[in-house]
Amino acid sequence: MFGIYVHIPFCKRKCLYCDFPSFSNIFHLENDYVSALIYEIGTYDRICADTVYFGGGTPSSLSEDSILRVLDEIYKKFDIAGNAEITIEVNPGTATFEKLKKLKASGFNRISIGAQSFLDEELKRLGRIHNASEIYETVNWARLAGFGNISLDLMFGLPGQKADDFLYSLCEGIKLDVNHISAYSLILEEGTPFYEMDLDLPDEEDERRMYHLMAQRLKEAGFIHYEISNFAKEGFMSRHNMKYWLMEDYIGLGLGAHSFFGKTRYYNTLLLPEYLKHEGLKNVGEKLSDEDFKKERIWLGLRLIDGVSYFGEFPEITNKLINQGLVEIKEGNIKLTDKALDIANRVFMEYV
Repeated sequence: MFGIYVHIPFCKRKCLYCDFPSFSNIFHLENDYVSALIYEIGTYDRICADTVYFGGGTPSSLSEDSILRVLDEIYKKFDIAGNAEITIEVNPGTATFEKLKKLKASGFNRISIGAQSFLDEELKRLGRIHNASEIYETVNWARLAGFGNISLDLMFGLPGQKADDFLYSLCEGIKLDVNHISAYSLILEEGTPFYEMDLDLPDEEDERRMYHLMAQRLKEAGFIHYEISNFAKEGFMSRHNMKYWLMEDYIGLGLGAHSFFGKTRYYNTLLLPEYLKHEGLKNVGEKLSDEDFKKERIWLGLRLIDGVSYFGEFPEITNKLINQGLVEIKEGNIKLTDKALDIANRVFMEYV
């Protein structure tokens, strides 16, 4: 079955590290954008899907009516499985109890809350619009609204951040008894305000320490480390994101969204005026050869802690990495060793 990603490029304020296609001054175009999404949905054949994911940007910055118009159209156009995982990303600064109740009643059953940090000073440095108290409030509202699948996003390696600072945020997230925690290190992307700043960032050793402390604490708290940056309670892995890591089929709707099916990548225009005029949709980006598909299946699958099924492909590369102690073959899967988690990108590059 397919996954469906819906990109919402609206934000109250763009974070200083964000390089995703999103804008803070386009709310007057909300109806136009929703209409363009509905048009794009209509360009697809009827497919079966078992995950839907609204990401951004800040999907929760749109009105409930706009969000539900898009979700309703998805249900009309596509065959959505009865047990589908339907996720929406929520910024605590844009959440209300009434909004979350309506989202739950309309079919969303998983909520991903962009906490990033539980320290107000760190949130200010990142350019986030919420404070720590609003994170607790949003998680509580989500529960009261009936969400039984709640995920938190955290960040580490932030400007001025010490290991104890990140550990505090991590422990606060654990205390909230959520089902899933994602934690990503800050990456300075070209074109973002952070890229141009002279930032006091933790060094590589401190960042590794944060990562290992995180993995240890989350394991102690009953989370399963299932992907390099993702941890879940039993039964709560992100089914949608698993499609990316396992190279399963998905379609991307919205500005700059990417799709992958039939071993071919497609992408939408990054130009908002074009998208609103229904132009620049489903451009062919890359048709993977059988060899490229196999290589990519391995390096993406290596992001998973249990690895990915291995059929003896590329023995020279694989044997070299085995001899270096960076990968191992276990129960028919190729997987990273514990030692390789710190230098995973180096391993991935061997298969690129």
